[in-house]
Amino acid sequence: MITTLVGGTPVMPPRIIPFPFFDVLRYSDAINITVLPAALHEEEDGPTARIGSCGFERTGMQVQIQGDDGRELKPFETGEICVIGPAVFAGYYDNPEANAKAFRDGWFRTGDLGHMDEEGFVYITGRASDMYISGGSNIYPREVEEKILTHPGIGEVAVLGVPDPVWGEVGVAVCVPREGGPAVTEAEMAAFLSPKVPRYKMPKRFFFWEALPKSGYGKIPKRLVRDELQARGLLDLTTKQTG
Repeated sequence: MITTLVGGTPVMPPRIIPFPFFDVLRYSDAINITVLPAALHEEEDGPTARIGSCGFERTGMQVQIQGDDGRELKPFETGEICVIGPAVFAGYYDNPEANAKAFRDGWFRTGDLGHMDEEGFVYITGRASDMYISGGSNIYPREVEEKILTHPGIGEVAVLGVPDPVWGEVGVAVCVPREGGPAVTEAEMAAFLSPKVPRYKMPKRFFFWEALPKSGYGKIPKRLVRDELQARGLLDLTTKQTG
């Protein structure tokens, strides 16, 4: 059996991104403040499989999903994952401004977004910095990205918010075709996604690139995608009709 550890960002479930070289005992995200014991891993999806969960809080740690005002949210409500306990660092040395942003009422603000189920299992859904607001509604790109990646013709995707004169921000999806997959157009992608997400979460545009910009760690920073959109002159969505 091969154990693979992935850090730095939530991982797409294997039903969306298959792992071709080994069998997956049970996919889960993992963070240092939670634990998902081996006894809770399952070989197959089922009613008791918590797909995508990073487990429950470790002994001595407290985890809350908090809203922007610091209040604890109800189960399944999306907010910022905040933690307190001995595994949390004491703070930034001689940097009160950074500490003021990172801590609130003693809770460390991880910058990760997620929710908790009724049994206390935590699910990471993205980064707070990736969220955008369209027409007053919070949009979490990973939710839309997961739906797009179910298309057999798409291998990678990055969804991000860009300025819009009417809605404040709207989403755009930058897609990379899957090697050997069927060709797909912008209209076909919109038709495929439309029944899978609410209308207000639908990207306004779909662009198709040969590759997405990546960091040295292999991640896809949204700021690099935004910079490339700017360099290609694709941010003016009100005048450009093709990608």
